[in-house]
Amino acid sequence: EEQQSIDWLTNHIGPSVEVVQHWEITFPARQRLLKTNISLYDYYEHFPCLKVAEGAQLLQKDFAKLHPEASRLADRWDLIKNHLTQKYRNSTTISQGDKVHVQNLPQLLQIGKDAVLLYLLPLLIIATPAKRKRKQRQNVQNPDGQCHNADDLNGENRNRLGAQEKQDSFIIYVETSAEITGALIRERQRHQAAGTTFQPIPIFVGPLERPTAFYVSMNICQDNPILYKVDSPLDAINLWFQATYALGLTYPKRSEQ
Repeated sequence: EEQQSIDWLTNHIGPSVEVVQHWEITFPARQRLLKTNISLYDYYEHFPCLKVAEGAQLLQKDFAKLHPEASRLADRWDLIKNHLTQKYRNSTTISQGDKVHVQNLPQLLQIGKDAVLLYLLPLLIIATPAKRKRKQRQNVQNPDGQCHNADDLNGENRNRLGAQEKQDSFIIYVETSAEITGALIRERQRHQAAGTTFQPIPIFVGPLERPTAFYVSMNICQDNPILYKVDSPLDAINLWFQATYALGLTYPKRSEQ
């Protein structure tokens, strides 16, 4: 039955009810497959149902099976956001321009408040000491646009990031949806230059204090970005986090530096 369901998923992206049924049946087999260090590109090719909008829910189902006791960020956000707001107000490392966003928080709608609080978060993270290189599943793209597996993170700690680079490696902000592709290409190029892997990343569209759309980009290949649309900044961060763990990916080193 398990193999039959895998074969079915390889050739179908719907109907949704049947996809979910086969997805749940194949959970053990798919976990074994992920542990073989299959590339994200090949995994999505094997299960094309992940390429459509419903793919986000499938990844969240896997995360729930792997971490049944995990809570959602939204469940604790009221406490977290108050703590972050105080941290930002007292910070000596945040630029004056970013301090203006903190000062504007009381006047913003909740969706704008959340976007600002998340945008500034990397500035509170202290750089971690350099560690020995480790293997991980990657999706490295050749100059000719082809994706393939790679075994090592070459130069993972080669470059330390400035404040803006930290923010850009955590969440991509663009003014319009038309700018998403270009922003993804630029971030991919920065990763290639640093010898790091371009992992999934949230995308916020619109002015920082008044965002209008939210996505998670899975960064399968430059010429075929897969975007999951969500309803809020918290939903984007939550999906990004759950997808990262459901797929057995490593947290992007550029955001830790």
